[in-house]
Amino acid sequence: MAVGRGGSGQLGLAARAGRVWNRVVRGPQTTGLLQDAAAAARPTHPKHYCGVFGIYGHPNAAELTYCGLYALQHRGQESAGIVSSDGRQFRAHRGMGLVPQVFNGPLLHELVGHMAIGHTRYSTTGESYLRNAQPLTVDCARGQLAVAHNGNLTNALLLREELEAAGSIFQTTVDSEIILHLLAQPSCNGSANTLVQTMRRIQGAFSLVIMTEKELIGVRDPHGFRPLSLGRVDDAWVLSSETCAFDLIHGAEQDPGAMRNIQQAYFSVKPPKAGGLQIDFGKFVTSAGAEVIETHSNWNYSRSLLFAWTIPYYHFGLRTSMPLHKNFTAGFQLVNGWNNVEDNNSGKTVGLTGALTTSKVSWYHNYYVGPEKPDTNKGLRHVYDTVLLVTPTPKVSFYLNYDYGVEKFAGAGSNHWTGVAGAARFAVNDWFALAPRLEWFNDADGFSTGTAQKLKEFTMTAEFKLKDGILMRPEYRRDWSDNPFFERGTGGSQKNQDTLLLGLVAYFGPKK
Repeated sequence: MAVGRGGSGQLGLAARAGRVWNRVVRGPQTTGLLQDAAAAARPTHPKHYCGVFGIYGHPNAAELTYCGLYALQHRGQESAGIVSSDGRQFRAHRGMGLVPQVFNGPLLHELVGHMAIGHTRYSTTGESYLRNAQPLTVDCARGQLAVAHNGNLTNALLLREELEAAGSIFQTTVDSEIILHLLAQPSCNGSANTLVQTMRRIQGAFSLVIMTEKELIGVRDPHGFRPLSLGRVDDAWVLSSETCAFDLIHGAEQDPGAMRNIQQAYFSVKPPKAGGLQIDFGKFVTSAGAEVIETHSNWNYSRSLLFAWTIPYYHFGLRTSMPLHKNFTAGFQLVNGWNNVEDNNSGKTVGLTGALTTSKVSWYHNYYVGPEKPDTNKGLRHVYDTVLLVTPTPKVSFYLNYDYGVEKFAGAGSNHWTGVAGAARFAVNDWFALAPRLEWFNDADGFSTGTAQKLKEFTMTAEFKLKDGILMRPEYRRDWSDNPFFERGTGGSQKNQDTLLLGLVAYFGPKK
């Protein structure tokens, strides 16, 4: 989850601008770097293992972070800290003791900036020293970074030994600093380092708030064991270990509707001795269809009729997959219907998937069935989707896609739709390719388009790779129907439509 940034998961940090302005203080419980035994003793009552807070896009970011930490004080009482940024310079203040003991009005006024992160600490690893207070900061070749961490890394010792062997010098005894060192590395395994690659290297139960010079990022472990909530206050985004912090700053937790604007957000479990079984839970894109949501991964710039009218876009719920043979993988899904985060009835939609793959041929089958009408489970919707993808040579690929759907009425009767699509891609060289596409779609009862009609379309797309991550796609498309369907200015609806466009696609993310 990334707040206040664009992109697809890559940690693309801006060049350095200024240095980290760092101020650490000794609180009233501290006598130098080492505390006496009485101050360091652990209380016998339960604690909550650190609190993290972050805010992006507010002129009083540090003050609101102070209030958030005050609300999270029960999660940690040993130390507290805030790092703020105005997009150019980091300003940090950390100290031992409770939040009101570490901060006062003048100090908060010095922490200027529109974004900030904060931390209240209860040590589960590392001694209770000032140097272990968070957030931790670094000024490296990739820019300025700050990290606030709640949780434990189960592979901390292994990673620390690996980093020290490579020359890393640690300033603290907490496992949180390992994350900072991993993020600061410009490369990983011979390619550019990314946030996703770093997160895949750490194991355990954790939640993180990461601040760069331009962005605020929240991360939870794949199993979601450590809490992290997303909220809003005015036009600013907020991250917090608990929603009680939102109440104190007069903010509000984002309701599940916010998930509609997130393409995918799920956690995965892959038991080591389960024969390759993978279990996902959350929001994920549908398994049906030949095309995907990301434009650069498709062959054509415009979307196909089958993508737009015959299948769902996403689901929320359970998804499983398991290889039954080296060439065949089967899957089962139990979801909240079509394009729903919150279900619109009490029923569930079942999805069955199968993928037969070889070196040059892949054949996918998907079937979804379930009630999709609001407030009733009567009348099921069925859709069957199959895609045959053939790649005879590295430069030539083509697919055939067939869809058939039925929407049963709550009483007698039903609506039907069916469609066929075919497309090919010919890579002439490393920087130029051609992709024709032809489709036929029969919306016999007007269920999808609102008009009972038979639609056809032909598309021809040229692709120019200008450089890594930048594509230019000139495209011609002709759509036609057996009924007037296409609006054309004041001339009313027409049976056909011609489109000529020039698409420019920019994308970035982990290299595959």
